[in-house]
Amino acid sequence: MAMPTVVRGAERTDAPVPWGTERHYLDIGAGPSAVRLTTSTFPPGLTHAWHEHPDEWEVIFVLDGTCRHESEAGTFDLVPGDAVWIPAATRHRTTNPSPDRTMTCLVLKGPGGGA
Repeated sequence: MAMPTVVRGAERTDAPVPWGTERHYLDIGAGPSAVRLTTSTFPPGLTHAWHEHPDEWEVIFVLDGTCRHESEAGTFDLVPGDAVWIPAATRHRTTNPSPDRTMTCLVLKGPGGGA
């Protein structure tokens, strides 16, 4: 039987990525069945390149700042407390449109394409 896993935020460190920093909290499983929980922090004006996740969905929940989400569904500006669900294989990108404030979001990724 699987046991609960406790993750202490203070034990995690930020890792640099092209769009800012990420902090990984949970990586459960491997490959297409993995579930991942991270935070991403975008400095002012930075954009994550257009991309897609062929075998996993993604949820972005804004914690601080303003997040601009773009996909074939349109462009949406999200504020703290807003979330967007992105089905698998959806081309998308995320931007911090602010000229002077960082944006932090909680990102959950999981297997498959459905909701």
